[in-house]
Amino acid sequence: MTMLEVRTVAVRFGGINALSDVSLDVAAGESVGLVGPNGAGKTTLFNCLLGSIKPSRGKITFEGRDLAGVPTFRRARLGLGRTFQRVELFAGMSAREHLLVAERSRRGDGSLLKDMLNRGKPRPDEIAVADETLALLGIGEYAEQPVESLTLGQSRLVELGRALVYMPKLLLLDEPSSGLDVVETLALAKVLASVRSERGTAILLVEHDLDLVRRAVDRLHVLDFGRTIAAGTCDAVLREQAVITAYLGVAAS
Repeated sequence: MTMLEVRTVAVRFGGINALSDVSLDVAAGESVGLVGPNGAGKTTLFNCLLGSIKPSRGKITFEGRDLAGVPTFRRARLGLGRTFQRVELFAGMSAREHLLVAERSRRGDGSLLKDMLNRGKPRPDEIAVADETLALLGIGEYAEQPVESLTLGQSRLVELGRALVYMPKLLLLDEPSSGLDVVETLALAKVLASVRSERGTAILLVEHDLDLVRRAVDRLHVLDFGRTIAAGTCDAVLREQAVITAYLGVAAS
């Protein structure tokens, strides 16, 4: 079943066409990669999906619902989750506390006054959700550590966990391997596979690391100068001359 449908979406900034009639889709439980050189339009398309940019034309639907005019927070409630290219965590808070805040926000039954008076202690069911998610990500042993003591790879997993607590149907990942070493990137690929297999979460992955892309996605969509230049399976797409030229600037020998 198709979950996300993007049809002929275009975005124009003044005299610049940031996106030109881009179409793609993501099925339930599927993982799709969105790649391309810097300035290809990947982030612009992401922002259209999240509602922070309004397309000049085209249509975006999620589970059959037209997202035109739907604000970002309502899209999140519909099941669109995301992570950021730059890690957005809070110093002084532990890994578990980040997920507890997300769980309380998801449920919407917390009390700001109690939290301000330090009386809003987490309930056992909230702790269970946080710890289950940390275990899924393989970082349960770091639950009580402040995030500033974690490695970049572990911090990215905390941010991923925070997004997963909201139980998204589709997870939008923006350069999740940025700054990671080879070992951390391999660990991330395994985590993404676990998220799909255990929770059935669909993934749309924006990424420069093509090795991670090969490991993590079923299909690949390539943008260059705001246009789709290739789409299909990873192996087939990465062999296409247009894709090789876009990345390397030269024709394949």
